[in-house]
Amino acid sequence: MLTVKIMMFYQMKDVLTMLDTTHDPIADLINALCADVISFVGPLSYEQFVEKTSWLSSLETYPQLKQRAEGIGFTVQKVVFRGYHASDQLQEMQNNAIESRTQLRLQREIEDQEQKLASLKLDRQQQRSATEQWMALKRQAHKQKLEELRQQHRLELDEMLLAQQLELVSQETQVKLENKKAENSQKLKHLSDLKKLDVDLTRTIRLEYPVPPQEEIRVITSPSM
Repeated sequence: MLTVKIMMFYQMKDVLTMLDTTHDPIADLINALCADVISFVGPLSYEQFVEKTSWLSSLETYPQLKQRAEGIGFTVQKVVFRGYHASDQLQEMQNNAIESRTQLRLQREIEDQEQKLASLKLDRQQQRSATEQWMALKRQAHKQKLEELRQQHRLELDEMLLAQQLELVSQETQVKLENKKAENSQKLKHLSDLKKLDVDLTRTIRLEYPVPPQEEIRVITSPSM
């Protein structure tokens, strides 16, 4: 059993109609109001009634009340639902159901929050892993670039050293050739001077430039023309 609390606001608009149609207008209004409440609540289950209690504050829920009020010279301005009371057993069942639903809703919200937190942690881990991989690739690329630069520098240095050595050898060879050429020119001039003095060149060469016993140096001059 349910006890529904209703507050009704009404106004008398036709005294003659009231006197002609009713001996107890308040009782008529209350009876019509109760009939509408029973008609509304009767087909509903307890859970449906709890969900639709806001409808009890709408005049559309009270067609018999409005009709009866107009018939006896009254106007119903509004109806306000002020709550209900159930039996202690039913109230306890409702409280337990509300508590269970609240716990389930809280548990569902907690699970949703945990799933969101786990998803957020997973996303952060994936982002951190991707960032670490990117940084590792950048470090590897930088290291490889440095190694390539070192190798290129070593190659350039080796090429420069080789070029310097070749240049030095070339210069030394050129100096030796020039010295040898100057020495040969000096010897040739000396021999030419001796020839002009009618000196025996063969003997002079043997004395100034000794050779091994197996070798023999001869200077042959062509007769003057």
